[in-house]
Amino acid sequence: MPGDITRQGATLDNGGAFTARLLPTAGIEPGMRVLDVGCGLGDVSLRLAALVGSDGHVTGVDRDEAALARARDRAVAAGIGQVEFVAGDLDAEVLPSGPFDAIVGRRVLMYLPDPRRALRALAKVMRSGGLIVFQEHDSARVEGAPLPPLHARLRDMMWRMITHEGGNLHMGYELVPALRDAGFTIEGLQVEASMFIPEQDNLIAKMFPMMMPRLVAAGVATPSDFDLDQLERQLADERAECGVPLSWETIFGAWARTG
Repeated sequence: MPGDITRQGATLDNGGAFTARLLPTAGIEPGMRVLDVGCGLGDVSLRLAALVGSDGHVTGVDRDEAALARARDRAVAAGIGQVEFVAGDLDAEVLPSGPFDAIVGRRVLMYLPDPRRALRALAKVMRSGGLIVFQEHDSARVEGAPLPPLHARLRDMMWRMITHEGGNLHMGYELVPALRDAGFTIEGLQVEASMFIPEQDNLIAKMFPMMMPRLVAAGVATPSDFDLDQLERQLADERAECGVPLSWETIFGAWARTG
């Protein structure tokens, strides 16, 4: 599932809190020239622009022209001048020339047929000693953690949809070896179980109406399968009845450097 989920002009920054912790920890800092691959609507690019400041620069690249147009509009509305959005395709190795001090990607490698080849292509547009940071979400859950029926059904549909779209459900676990195999030197790993308590609002009820066109296209759901107007309440009631923290997925963030 891409990091940017949209519906009727809205954007939902999926995994954004993890990203906000990952980027500075990995070493993104003021003055850097950064490439954001698979930038989508620009959620990560705008976070990067705030970190690199006015002396730095961020280039977001994506093959979706409509998403790029939205990202440009968001940057203008926010008054952020140190970011640009350009067309490109990591899978086809169509990338800006660089060299970049850092390259960042979120939920990108999981959708590529050959992540290692893509990573080697990225190394070609990085400066020597440059930083690469990737965040990938994995279907792994905390062992033994419960998941009541409606939550389990929605989660199963989501991962079936991702599988239909060609996504790798375990790219999180494969992230470090992929970077190593592509010639990078691993510097760090940040892992977080995505969990929520019964009293906590979560993104599931907001995600599913936004993902409905993709769920339908994958053949795993139809709008009539749910009362979307009641979904948030139904999920909240189920969490309250369960009474314990629920495990949804695991998020991996790894960073490494070129030789």
